Amino acid sequence: MLSAFAPTTHHLTSGLTRGLAGAMGLFALTNAVGEALRPGFDATIWWLDLRPLPAPAVLLLSFIAGAVLLAQAVWPARSARRWRATCGIALMLALIALYNVVTYYLLL
Repeated sequence: MLSAFAPTTHHLTSGLTRGLAGAMGLFALTNAVGEALRPGFDATIWWLDLRPLPAPAVLLLSFIAGAVLLAQAVWPARSARRWRATCGIALMLALIALYNVVTYYLLL
């Protein structure tokens, strides 16, 4: 019998996804602030290779992705609109990561 305080799979996965969203969101926002304060600062290469995009697009994408991911970590999406926005940003980041993986293996 499970007690009221025993962790369930839902609680563990929710905490894991929120923690991952928080870490990635904080990293993206830190990168966006660093780029805004010191042009040429680009740490996105550590998680996504966005070099094909122009610098203003990288800054905007980093800021929006960071804000949405950090908001998901702190206040999980409850409305359908916010849930769609969060999923859309996450899907876009996943597609960029997939492009980076394909590029990596093509260059081997």
